[in-house]
This record gives sequence, C-alpha cells and structure tokens, in this order.
Amino acid sequence: MTFVQTNTDLNYIGRVFGIIFSVAILFMPFGTFFFQRIFNLKNPFNYSIIGLVLITVSLVTLLLNIALSATTKD
Repeated sequence: MTFVQTNTDLNYIGRVFGIIFSVAILFMPFGTFFFQRIFNLKNPFNYSIIGLVLITVSLVTLLLNIALSATTKD
C-alpha cells in the first residue's frame, strides 16, 4: 500500500484504493473455494505450509530486490 500511496496522485488515491479493494473482494470467494478444496481446515499442519510458502516468497523477493538494486547502482 505504501507504493500505491507514494506513486498515486492525491486526486485519484480514493479511486485507486476503491479499485484495489473491489478486486480483492471479488477474488475472496475464489480463494475460499481453493483453500477449502486443497487443505483440510481442521489440520493445524496446513498453517505451517502456508507460513513456509510466505517465508519462501519473502526471501525470493528480498533476493530479487538485492540483485536489482546492485545492478542499478553499477
């Protein structure tokens, strides 16, 4: 959200957030359906899988950010 706030003209910030949240609400039923079919909601091990995926995505993003910032400084 900080990226959106800093790079959007103040005249359009409400519209941009409205579109972002509208799209998020539209995709919520699909996400609920997907996770109900993929995971057994009563198994606590599923939260470990989701946590590991989030950590992996965060590390990949961090490495890409470091690599891209190193190439732009040269």
